[in-house]
Amino acid sequence: MWHVIASEWLKFRSLRSNLYLLASSLISILLCVGVAYLVSRGFDGQSAEDRLRFTSLGAGLGTGLPVAYFIVGALGALSITHEHASGQIRTSLTVVSKRQLLLFAKVPALALITLVAGQILVFGMHFATQAVLGDRAEQVVGGGRALGPSLGDPGVAAELLTAGAIMPLIAMVGLGVGALIRSTAGSLVTLVMILLVLPIVSGALPTPWRSRISSVMIESLPTQIASGEGTGVFALLLSPLAAAAALIAYPVVALTAGAVATAVRGRRIRPLVVGGLITALLATVIAISPGAGAGSLAWQPHHSSVEVPVAT
Repeated sequence: MWHVIASEWLKFRSLRSNLYLLASSLISILLCVGVAYLVSRGFDGQSAEDRLRFTSLGAGLGTGLPVAYFIVGALGALSITHEHASGQIRTSLTVVSKRQLLLFAKVPALALITLVAGQILVFGMHFATQAVLGDRAEQVVGGGRALGPSLGDPGVAAELLTAGAIMPLIAMVGLGVGALIRSTAGSLVTLVMILLVLPIVSGALPTPWRSRISSVMIESLPTQIASGEGTGVFALLLSPLAAAAALIAYPVVALTAGAVATAVRGRRIRPLVVGGLITALLATVIAISPGAGAGSLAWQPHHSSVEVPVAT
């Protein structure tokens, strides 16, 4: 097992496109800088009353986070589709006869690299946004939040750590999709649909479906896990436990599909059974977990007193 993992690590290091993808992930930081600059320009030209209509930028991840997720997912997909495209998969299967072992041996290297890269990216996005906003970050806007909450504000550090920790899971989604489709172009299109298109489509749906579907999109889950609240169209419907279960379901379903596709070629169905059971368990957690936004209103009698003047 360990020698297979070591060989996959060497494959990852030797693939030049991996380095290019990791370098291109810095685009996510530049996107956050651009958004913060535009907000700053608009913010400066407004009166104090109009500034209250602005929406907080939160942890400062903004539009950069979905792009970072896509690049990390592409990194996972390329780790398997490259072998199919180059024909190296035949040599790999000759050395490692167990197809599922070959697939899952790629997980440790991917998880380690994307975890480190993810933390660097999310904290880079946050500090870049703070640097562009400057003193404006402390201004209170709509909802009573600061325009750009600092790292010391409640929930910000937890959200950043959670968003960075999600990166390995996104890479596992890409790995599963790549193993299922076996095509680089097809895998990238699928990742674009999952990570970029579906959140936009869900945000355009009528209520209440907009909030319900948006709450289980990948980019909305870090906030719900870390602080138990959603922002924008990502209305709070999931508790932290349910949001975590929804997040884990993404790589479980993708890797199960990839392992089943690999197993079908090897005439084994064990991955289908194991993945199906895990997915069913996660779905149960999401279904039975109470939504963090669902509160109960307790009726309490209100006592009032009326003073009646008395003539003496």
